[in-house]
Amino acid sequence: MSDAPSYSPPVAVGAVMVGGTVSRVVTSNHDDYQPGDWVLGYGGWQDYELSDAAGW
Repeated sequence: MSDAPSYSPPVAVGAVMVGGTVSRVVTSNHDDYQPGDWVLGYGGWQDYELSDAAGW
């Protein structure tokens, strides 16, 4: 949102903000994650996100 120097690139208007997240698994095809599990990660600040579980 600003062109000031920063540790991360500027976010375009209308783009999804990214950063640290606390998320709850809704559905899963991964053996390590079941619906209802809470996970910490780095992702989009949005209502829902799809993940391949890499980095969780």
